[in-house]
Amino acid sequence: MNSMGIWIIGAGKFGTMAVEKLSRGIPASRIRVIDSSADKLTPFRGEYPTIRAEASDWMMQSVEELEKDEVLIPAIPSHVAFDWIARKMSGRCTLQPMSPGAVLLDALPHPIPRGNGQILVSNAEFICPANCSEPSDVCTYTRSARPREMHKYLGGLSSSGFHPIVLESRQMAPGVGGYTVNMLSHAYSLVEGAPMGTDILFATACRCHGVINLFRLN
Repeated sequence: MNSMGIWIIGAGKFGTMAVEKLSRGIPASRIRVIDSSADKLTPFRGEYPTIRAEASDWMMQSVEELEKDEVLIPAIPSHVAFDWIARKMSGRCTLQPMSPGAVLLDALPHPIPRGNGQILVSNAEFICPANCSEPSDVCTYTRSARPREMHKYLGGLSSSGFHPIVLESRQMAPGVGGYTVNMLSHAYSLVEGAPMGTDILFATACRCHGVINLFRLN
């Protein structure tokens, strides 16, 4: 059986947690860690390959050289998939940030607008436990039925005036999510294939949380 290639993007608190959990949960995996800080990478050297680079720069230089089934684990406070898509699209068009409008904002669960068309969404009004196993039907914190599967819900918001394109973040270990290179490439192809002038809701989301960027292709 081939070992799984995993790229942890960020060597801070969440990146460290991801390395610890994935090394235990998927012991045959080939884990690499990327960060722009040499100090943050120091604890991993000798045990895991490390790359010192800005996340966006590394994504642009390396993603298309990876195997399609390799897994990317974003662990930085940035919408990594959107940033990569925006840079790839920059040679042919601009992604103009858009405001959500009242209709869409009212439809989003617990929205936190962050400016430049970005919005955080969540099923939770509380801080989720770091060891959440993300079961399919219930919330591990409340023990109640999950009100919605966020990635599916966002993908159904076509009546909002925006064309939804959602990259699903799949759980790799409790509290750790990511997506394959193939999934990211497919999301890019959907953005690339949209007509100029399309207003797009691009999200990366798991069952409970998501980050959205709203933009118009110009």
